[in-house]
Amino acid sequence: MCTLTLIPFRSGLRLVMNRDELNTRPRSLPPSVRQLKSGLSAMQPTDTASRGTWISANNSGLMLALTNGNPRPMPPLPPPELLRSRGRIIPDLIPHRSARAAIKAMSAMGLSQHAPFRVVAADRVSIISAAWDCASLSIRESCVAPICFVSSGLGDELVGPRLELFNEWIARFGPTDVAQDAFHQHVWPDRPEISVMMRREGARTVSVTTIEPREGGTLVMRYSDDDGSSKAALPPLMLEPRQAR
Repeated sequence: MCTLTLIPFRSGLRLVMNRDELNTRPRSLPPSVRQLKSGLSAMQPTDTASRGTWISANNSGLMLALTNGNPRPMPPLPPPELLRSRGRIIPDLIPHRSARAAIKAMSAMGLSQHAPFRVVAADRVSIISAAWDCASLSIRESCVAPICFVSSGLGDELVGPRLELFNEWIARFGPTDVAQDAFHQHVWPDRPEISVMMRREGARTVSVTTIEPREGGTLVMRYSDDDGSSKAALPPLMLEPRQAR
């Protein structure tokens, strides 16, 4: 379903995410800023099918991204009438002020009615991933260093080559914003179905979202939407850091 990378810079972690979806899924709405009940503001695109999102950032510096899990074999899922959309998970977590707080809150959520997924939470000092497999939640804190997460509806194990490519890419070109952006445009001509910029029958990369830190704590979100014929990079959103009271 997706490719997500994080690279640390002096001003903070830079996150880029390719979202892969079925061609039949309704087109999403571009990012907007909304006020949260916690007093924070968040910016995120909106999935029109779930009215949720797969990526968000708030002005406390928390960034969240969600990828679907596709283990093989797929574990038994809840009945369709009980299955809850994974797109609602990030809206429930983004009011928190840190990666640790968000993951702690998710650990206390009832997840039994969700299909497999992974949430990646990051702030200036932490990268934490939490994977749900319909039986348990596995939490892992990673070093603040270049890192890549991948998933695919064909089976997550099939897109392991993307992880290898990322490591080779960073070793060759360095952990720069230019290299990160180029990685997210990469296509293997003979393997488009598992490429970073993916395309196969019935599915493709539908958007690229970038969350970029600026000095002073400002976050900038850039969103490029693919309607199947052309790409249009929308004006970036800026979220100023919340002033301490």
